[in-house]
Amino acid sequence: MTFYLPLFVALVFIYLFFSYVIYPAIISPLSKIPPGHPTASFLPIWIWWKRWKGYQSRSIFAAHQRHGPVVRLAPNEVSVASLDGLRKIYIGGFERTEWFLQFRNYDGTPNLVTMLNAKDHATRRRIVSHIYSKSYLLGSSDFQKLSHILLFERLLPVLDNAARAGESIDMYSLGCAAGAEFMTAYGLGTTFGLDLMRRGREDERRIYLENGKRKLMNLKGGERAAKELEEQLLQMCREAERYLKSNSSAPKDGKSVEDEKDGSEDPESTSTYPIVYAELINSIPTKEHVANPQETLLLAASELLDNIEAARVGIGIALT
Repeated sequence: MTFYLPLFVALVFIYLFFSYVIYPAIISPLSKIPPGHPTASFLPIWIWWKRWKGYQSRSIFAAHQRHGPVVRLAPNEVSVASLDGLRKIYIGGFERTEWFLQFRNYDGTPNLVTMLNAKDHATRRRIVSHIYSKSYLLGSSDFQKLSHILLFERLLPVLDNAARAGESIDMYSLGCAAGAEFMTAYGLGTTFGLDLMRRGREDERRIYLENGKRKLMNLKGGERAAKELEEQLLQMCREAERYLKSNSSAPKDGKSVEDEKDGSEDPESTSTYPIVYAELINSIPTKEHVANPQETLLLAASELLDNIEAARVGIGIALT
């Protein structure tokens, strides 16, 4: 019995060493990819540490500069930084993994990012792809109008006032606010979207961006922050829904709702059309066979919330 115990321990050690060191580092198909760090082939500790310290982007970028467009970050994680690679990943039929499920909203209500089934994903993509196309945007009078409002009445006055007063501006937070505002204005109309950029809206901007950060990075209070973002967006959707019902004759092809000459109408009468929300709410019941209006509302809200959060981060970084 004394003899078998060391043998058993040795066999377990050999098995673990082979499975977690030899196989991933030498035999695995991923072993042909240059590692971003000498330990990355068999341990994820390097990239975990960089993420925890907040150095993920610069570390991965440096690894690509050293090793080329494809770099191994961990035993089962690869970073791709090439146009051909991104086309292959996003258009070439790669199946989505459960990693994407962390971006679900409203207690698991799916959106394009979290749809793992290729057929469901394709159906939803066909619903919204044309209204995000360059030709549609350039031809949309609603997009022209909301761009004028957000740029010349909200964003540029902030920059102009700061320049005249010699004050500094946190461009990242302002850029994130601009991204979120543009997406909500396009999705829900200028009256029902976010209002974060203008002077006097600094507290609202701070709260919104803090909630977005806590949700995205799963920080302390992240669940509460996610619920607040969901409720805020759901309320905006309900207001847009009320607008659509009260303006059933409003144009549905991206044409702007004209302002009343005497200016005495309700502000809703001057809102741009809620293009994305209307497309979702009209198409999901027929194309995705959803009969419950409440379920349709949540599906549309989940899709919009994902779009807005992507715009907040992506446009915020680009503008900065």
